[in-house]
Amino acid sequence: MIRYALKKGHNYERFIAKELSRILDNNFRRVPMSGAIHYHFEGDIMKLGNRPSIVDNTILECKDCRTILMPQWIKQVKEESQRADVRKWLLFFKHNGESFVVSPLNQFQEILKTAQNT
Repeated sequence: MIRYALKKGHNYERFIAKELSRILDNNFRRVPMSGAIHYHFEGDIMKLGNRPSIVDNTILECKDCRTILMPQWIKQVKEESQRADVRKWLLFFKHNGESFVVSPLNQFQEILKTAQNT
């Protein structure tokens, strides 16, 4: 059961990385061993290369679970952003085959403003 859950999570991380790469015309990848090597990389998705993106300096966290545990997930991503000294974070989660994004409103507004200026 644990292997299935890990594989499912890794597949979702790869899916989100591909979607971000396509939508933002940049190169995103799943962090190797995401969830296991904190303090080197925070979050589950990283951007490769130096090309600017609207999600620069943003923790990108992914969850693919049957049960939505939003308070726990938000606490986790907030802690990761504090450890990384990064203000912004996005939480992607999949529920019943559909993907969602969670972000604090002020951070979402900042991302939108950045997008308008590019």
